[in-house]
Amino acid sequence: MTKWSEPSSQKRRILAERYRSLWETLDETSRAQIKPSPPEGRESPKSENTKPRETTSPPLNLSHIDLLTGTEFEKFIGEAFRRKGYTVEYHGGPTEAGGDLVCWEGSTERVHAILVQVKRERNLTGTKAIGQIIRKENWFRHGYPNASYEKWVITSSRFSRQAKVEAEVGGIILIDRDALREWLAEG
Repeated sequence: MTKWSEPSSQKRRILAERYRSLWETLDETSRAQIKPSPPEGRESPKSENTKPRETTSPPLNLSHIDLLTGTEFEKFIGEAFRRKGYTVEYHGGPTEAGGDLVCWEGSTERVHAILVQVKRERNLTGTKAIGQIIRKENWFRHGYPNASYEKWVITSSRFSRQAKVEAEVGGIILIDRDALREWLAEG
């Protein structure tokens, strides 16, 4: 069994900084979906040394992408959609039926959405991600029969040849690391 070395203090500091930055950019609804408030009657502990943070959000880029966990990468992508004007719902986690994000375009009328499967990978992203977004499509069509939608798979790496073939057949948009960099730069 491989024993993983403890991350360096610099890496822990960068990760903590990145997590705080991502957390601050989320709106209250997104925060509540990720970290529900404590049960009624119990207050969460408050720190004495808290100061209000700046409200300006730093630009999103891929400089620390390889240090993020899968959940942090999902939040990163969700924040990118939010900044582009979408309402973001987080559906990831151990009980997901496929698809990490549902990003509603513009208004709250729920007319058009982008179903997003997010993969934080070091190696090629394969056909499993394609199957997950197809399962999310089935769930979505049942819940929102009148809404139009697109299916995206976003990865921090590249896609396998077979994943590209299956995505083309299924009408799925693939966003690899290079395309993600361009998409983030579009603002």
